[in-house]
Amino acid sequence: MRDARLPSVFLLSLLLAAAAAGLGAQASPVAPAPPPAGATAAGPAFRAEGGSYVARGSGSGALESEALERARAAALRALFAGLGKDRLFAEVFLRDPPIGLVFITEAAGKEGALFAATVSLRVDDESLRIVARGPFLAAALSLLDEKGRLRANLGIEKEGPSLDLLDTSESPRAQLTVDGKQGPRLDFTDEKGVQASLRP
Repeated sequence: MRDARLPSVFLLSLLLAAAAAGLGAQASPVAPAPPPAGATAAGPAFRAEGGSYVARGSGSGALESEALERARAAALRALFAGLGKDRLFAEVFLRDPPIGLVFITEAAGKEGALFAATVSLRVDDESLRIVARGPFLAAALSLLDEKGRLRANLGIEKEGPSLDLLDTSESPRAQLTVDGKQGPRLDFTDEKGVQASLRP
């Protein structure tokens, strides 16, 4: 057996594999769930062990590396299904895999014309909680319009929170802030860059 961390080269393919798996749309807390379909005689596809979760997957391919990649993707799908996690969680997880994530190659070799591999993964509960909280810990939230232009930005700066509203050329037109003295301020900027401010 050998341990291997998720190489960055696999992230895109794993994200696509997770999306193709049709993960549910509902979010749920981290908790063990009944083993999903795909449990084998070698053991369940997903199980809880103390403060960690273990998932297993198998894959095959023309190359050993392809079989291992598919097995890792299958193990990740088993993890997400076993935890009842939605697509947003899977995307965040794959974009920035937790430090506690470890892959273990249980078997890999040629079977007939193809290579086959079985991989298990282990990740601790606290790492999953950090991933689950990740989307809500961002320092800024940006909103784009249907053409991909930045139209609003909600952020937390050193002095305090701010809300920026931008026009179609992505120029700031209105800004609501709370300054370092905890006082509110509303700034307006016209198309020529002239600014007017309001304070209580």
